Amino acid sequence: MTWWRRFLKRDRMERQLEAELRFHLERQVADKIRDGMTETEARRSARMEFGGLDQVKEECRDARGTRWIETLMQDMRFALRTLLRSPAFTTVAVLTLALGIGANTAVFTVVHGVLLRPLPFPEPEKLFLISDLPRNNPYLTAAGLSDRDYLEFRRQDQVFEDIATSGSSPVTLTGAGDPVRVPAATVTPGFFPILRVTPAIGRWFLPEEDQPGRDRVVVLSNKLWQSRFAADSHILGKSIALDGIAHTIVGVMPPGFGSPLGDGNSEMWTPLAVQIDPHNSFTRPVVGRLKPGIPQKLAQAELETFAHRLQLGPGEKRSDFVARIIPLKDSVVGNIQSSLLIFAGAVAFVLLIACANFANLLLIRAASRRQEISVRAALGAGRWRLIRQLLTESTLVSLAGGATGTLLATIGVPALLALAPAGKIPRIEEIRMDAWVLAFTVAISVMTGIVFGLMPALGAPGETGA
Repeated sequence: MTWWRRFLKRDRMERQLEAELRFHLERQVADKIRDGMTETEARRSARMEFGGLDQVKEECRDARGTRWIETLMQDMRFALRTLLRSPAFTTVAVLTLALGIGANTAVFTVVHGVLLRPLPFPEPEKLFLISDLPRNNPYLTAAGLSDRDYLEFRRQDQVFEDIATSGSSPVTLTGAGDPVRVPAATVTPGFFPILRVTPAIGRWFLPEEDQPGRDRVVVLSNKLWQSRFAADSHILGKSIALDGIAHTIVGVMPPGFGSPLGDGNSEMWTPLAVQIDPHNSFTRPVVGRLKPGIPQKLAQAELETFAHRLQLGPGEKRSDFVARIIPLKDSVVGNIQSSLLIFAGAVAFVLLIACANFANLLLIRAASRRQEISVRAALGAGRWRLIRQLLTESTLVSLAGGATGTLLATIGVPALLALAPAGKIPRIEEIRMDAWVLAFTVAISVMTGIVFGLMPALGAPGETGA
């Protein structure tokens, strides 16, 4: 409410200024009456000596540097009255801009949620995927390490606070209503501490709970807890069956939590013990959190040094593999980044077309108002004063278009997400209208009003002056 307090303060100062000026004027009148003038003569003489009250007020405002506020308020009031007298022009201009600004706001909402919004973890810039895979990966695994490499890298690592891995597979849940197939993930005990996400209820897995016989514990997602267990606050310690094996519920994750390792749809997590199987080899995504002060380049160098010491299979060469430290956010976003940026560029052209039409409307309107503007110039309005007035009008129109476009965007965002193929847009839960989106809308609205209202404004006649 700072702006409101400033407005009240300015209003109080204006009242004080007017009261003080009237006090001095009345004192002059009283002095002249004592000198023998009639009240009418005294008041006339005092006004001539004192000058017009409005003129003196302007001089006082100039002295204290607040005249521009008064001028801006006058311009806005006049612009509003002028636009209301031309409802057809105002409506067409607002709707023209609303389509362009609304489309861009809707797309920016998606881009901001997917690409720009940080991951919902503390210090997400320190989270990285660790990968050493064949350059031409036949298994379509985006990033990860084999179980053998994971255990060896974990043993000798010096740059990460900890590393963890996970896998995913659906399980059949029984003991909570009708049997149901639920997407689930297995994670090493350090997985949740690395992300630094605290369960809403209960705890993480203990370090020893990845051992056979002690791994019959499960952490539920908030969604599953509410849908299948009626948000039971006494859920901890209860037993459910996963694929016929009893598990004890030890925790419930907070709302909106989703694993960033390709199993973001998981609704429950169980402990994973990574062991070397001589008959089989698994490659899983591996995430690590860098120690404080360790840059990404140093972690990349350590991984490459580690990778060069690995023993390769028959016919394999080191040049056939790629060792990479990948920011976790890049992996979460995936290939959608280029598609979204291309889409945003295409929609930007829609705004340019709308702005060109808006500029044409302003030019036509300026031509029809040439006589009005000439009269104002003849009465003493300076060129820059007229330009400022016309820019105020165009900016008010563009802000109205931005407000209308925001309403259209609230409808457009769900429509965009509905048109996208299922599962193709990551971080869909992060896509929402917020202060950053509104700031973007206000910014492009103001820029549109100023930039595309400048050409008609510069054509206004008048003498150069304030």
